Amino acid sequence: MKNSHNKIIDFIKKNDNFLIVGHAMPDGDCIGSCLAFARILKGMRKKYFVVNKNLIPQYLEFLLDEEKIVTPEIIPVDFPVSAIIHWDCGDIARANIDFSCYKEAVIINVDHHISNSDYGDLSLVQKNSSSTGEVLFNLFYGSFNFDSHLSTALYTAIETDTGSFKFD
Repeated sequence: MKNSHNKIIDFIKKNDNFLIVGHAMPDGDCIGSCLAFARILKGMRKKYFVVNKNLIPQYLEFLLDEEKIVTPEIIPVDFPVSAIIHWDCGDIARANIDFSCYKEAVIINVDHHISNSDYGDLSLVQKNSSSTGEVLFNLFYGSFNFDSHLSTALYTAIETDTGSFKFD
């Protein structure tokens, strides 16, 4: 079940509990994509945790609004994880978190890196995209209302990974 836009959307619609994961030492694309997706899940009335091994860089704290990013130890042991969705992780090890206790969880990989190995049970890797924020935009555009919080998170993701729109 690789590279399927519709399969990822259908899976998200049919399931309720998610871990949203970005890479260690997160940058604007990572944090922006994770928080934009959290906003989408919130609008769908899903349960989730945004998880990162590291603290959010201070220059990105303005994105948090009512969201928070937690370390793995904060996730309740009885939280029934449907999927672990990796955003902006070129490989699964880049998250630097051990999720082996969630053996039944589906791994979803959403990314734009050329080096991505297409890992996971479901994978959407758009190697020609400028950022993972752009991949997220393409995944949900037209099917979700992009409010100001979501738009700001997406803008930050795209803006930071393109060097303020200077990179090709």
